[in-house]
Amino acid sequence: MKRNRRKEKEYNHKENQELADLGGKDQTPWDILEPNEPERMTAEKLNLCGDILTPSRNVSLPLENVALNPSLKITSSFKKTKRPALLQSDEISLRAQGYSKDQSPSVTGVMDTSELCPFSKPEMALTEAFTLLADDDWKKKIEGLNFIRRLSAHHGTILTAKLRETSIAVAQEVKNLRSGVSRAAVVCLGDLFTYLKKSMDQELDYTVKILLHKAGESNTFIREEVDKALKAMVNNVTPARAVCSLIDGGQSISDATF
Repeated sequence: MKRNRRKEKEYNHKENQELADLGGKDQTPWDILEPNEPERMTAEKLNLCGDILTPSRNVSLPLENVALNPSLKITSSFKKTKRPALLQSDEISLRAQGYSKDQSPSVTGVMDTSELCPFSKPEMALTEAFTLLADDDWKKKIEGLNFIRRLSAHHGTILTAKLRETSIAVAQEVKNLRSGVSRAAVVCLGDLFTYLKKSMDQELDYTVKILLHKAGESNTFIREEVDKALKAMVNNVTPARAVCSLIDGGQSISDATF
């Protein structure tokens, strides 16, 4: 009996010792899922950019982290959908910029020569110019005259096809009672002489007569522009036609005075 009790005590003591050893090694499920030190170092290297987690360069994530962290998978798919959206917005802005270049701004004064840019559709611009000149609004008339100047500077062949209509429409605005419109029309005639040159030979009789009549105005600015337009006419058209138009125009003015 004593021997049996001693064996039983030894067995219980040995069992208790094994349980004590195992108790220090037990791990909870959270301990198993907790990343080790290298994995924690890797996770700390992730950069936060807005709402997106993007790993920094030269960082390799363990497969266990990728499997346990679904946000990393969402990040890659989110990036793929976001980049085309940005490219699409850039394309829209570029198209808007291109469209704005083709549109002429509303100009209420005489444009400088350096501002005379070409049209992307000159035929439509010529039609629009005639529409603006026929309008009663003086601002639209000046804008139409600027259209004609731009066409003469960059699209002479388009303007030459309707040169008679253009010359008459511009010359009519020289007689406009509003000084701003009249001055813009005189400048426009000067550009027609400058850029179209001898193509204006057939239009001299009518245009020069109106310019000479306008030269007697009291407005100093208009007189200066008339002088510039007449000089442009003499320097660019056929000399014989220029002389004849000046003589005939001066004679008609003197006859009207007496």
